[in-house]
Amino acid sequence: MTPPDRIRLLVLDLDGTLLNPEKQLPEGAARYVARLHEAGIRITLATGRAYPSARRYARLLGLTEPLIVLDGAQVRTDTRVLHEQPLDPEDVALTVSLLERERHRVFAAFSTTDHTLVPPNDRTDVSLKRWGIEPLKVAWHEVAQYPILRVRFVGDRALLESLWQQLQEQGRHLAAHLYPSEVYGYFYVDMGHRAATKGNALARLQERLQIAPEETLAVGDFYNDLELFRRSGVRVAMANAVDPLKAQAHWVTRQDHRAGGVLEVFRWLLGEDAPAP
Repeated sequence: MTPPDRIRLLVLDLDGTLLNPEKQLPEGAARYVARLHEAGIRITLATGRAYPSARRYARLLGLTEPLIVLDGAQVRTDTRVLHEQPLDPEDVALTVSLLERERHRVFAAFSTTDHTLVPPNDRTDVSLKRWGIEPLKVAWHEVAQYPILRVRFVGDRALLESLWQQLQEQGRHLAAHLYPSEVYGYFYVDMGHRAATKGNALARLQERLQIAPEETLAVGDFYNDLELFRRSGVRVAMANAVDPLKAQAHWVTRQDHRAGGVLEVFRWLLGEDAPAP
């Protein structure tokens, strides 16, 4: 494991890691980040959220590095897109075809470079406001006119399992994952190009910043952080992390995201705390 004085880049997941269940930063986080900046450590976010939603927290923390968003499908700043990995048009057409047939039972959101597209549906129990997103409403046939970076759709589990299976069997270069929803109490499918991972996006950012993997520390809690860990010299899992991520971690925080466990990482980097055994 790389010692703290050799870390030059800190990569933080948002939901379940940096944020508590109320989507708030832990008290004192901004002060710690300022001290880490003074120590010469660069800091970025790596999240499944779209850029406008992630940028809000980056500004609260005073972060200036490009952000890894949409689970690695995009790396960008306010003014420049440094990397994008859109879905193949054939996979977008397949997805639209399957979801439009189930529009009465499915809420679908399609992420582009600058927008989140939401075609007509009958689900009034799902909202993107919690994520700070103002969707762009489009017709189903208009979706394919945009380069699509990520697709997420919410519905009943049996239906999602059927759709997920069809996408897995018929898709060309897509990766689709079925997850339980923290927010809505049921399930959702998260889909992107199979090359659109946090790890691949981090590799692009490390190359741009001229920072090696062994000089990088990543903190996460979920399956989509596994690829992030593979590009990091220090891997820290939150106490609330899924077991496969904990198995790949150098250490696990003592406190979970509800209690600000990420602050333990900040203190370790500043030489104020040692990792849990």
